[in-house]
Amino acid sequence: MSAAIEERIHAAPAVATTAPVLEVQDLAVAYRDAAGQAQRVVHGVSFSVAPGEVVALVGESGSGKTTTAQAVIGLLADNGHREHGSIRLQGTEVSGWPAARWNAIRGRVVSLVPQDPTMSLNPVRTVGDQVGEILRIHGLRDRTAVEARVLELLDRVGLSQPALRARQYPHELSGGMRQRVLIAIAIALRPALIIADEPTSALDVTVQRRIPDLGSRSAQRRPRLVTWLVRFTPPGRHAGRPHPGAGPHAGAAAQSAKRLYAAAAGRCAFPGARTAPHAQARHGR
Repeated sequence: MSAAIEERIHAAPAVATTAPVLEVQDLAVAYRDAAGQAQRVVHGVSFSVAPGEVVALVGESGSGKTTTAQAVIGLLADNGHREHGSIRLQGTEVSGWPAARWNAIRGRVVSLVPQDPTMSLNPVRTVGDQVGEILRIHGLRDRTAVEARVLELLDRVGLSQPALRARQYPHELSGGMRQRVLIAIAIALRPALIIADEPTSALDVTVQRRIPDLGSRSAQRRPRLVTWLVRFTPPGRHAGRPHPGAGPHAGAAAQSAKRLYAAAAGRCAFPGARTAPHAQARHGR
């Protein structure tokens, strides 16, 4: 890749644009089983996400939502691979990028809010150290500036007493507080695209509705619009069974999202719909 193209994907646009931040065209993903046989789990998925837009990918567990999101951010499991299709981030084709390329832009251009804060946070490092790490990795060396930015981020995601929280360890926080820490890390560098994997499942409904607004506030401070691709399980469904915790989360997504895509059996349908049918998934992850 030329230096000019790499600079383009790192640079923020000078003015607001309607060109998609993310374009996925005819994406197919397969996993190899223990016998080495490939099973396709995502079948020709296509969608786009515009600057400043919240797009929700809604579907049951096993419908292909997570695999699609992992492919978009270059985090497929070792036995997973893209069979065909295009993934363009800020106009640049990234589907064939090696890990080193992805590592350079994660956090700066695209961020992920993982689903499980318990597995995603280091239990032996303080919250403040973990939030500050992404700032240091991407060049902010001044200790005072890092500490100030950490406190600002913790406050913005709704954590009371941010100075205290920064000194605490993950086990000293509730599940909802840990999830807010992950959101703080994701928005720290004001990326162009945030991929959120059920980001509000441990939060109450009032707080859930505030989370996508954080991106908009980031955009006001810098000439870059923040976009959210959010994936949720629909109300009352989980792998075909009742899922008592899912309803409010999907409802918050529907209220925040400009567009909804229904995921079922590794396919996306109904772009532009505000509600989507809860089709039974047959394949996917």
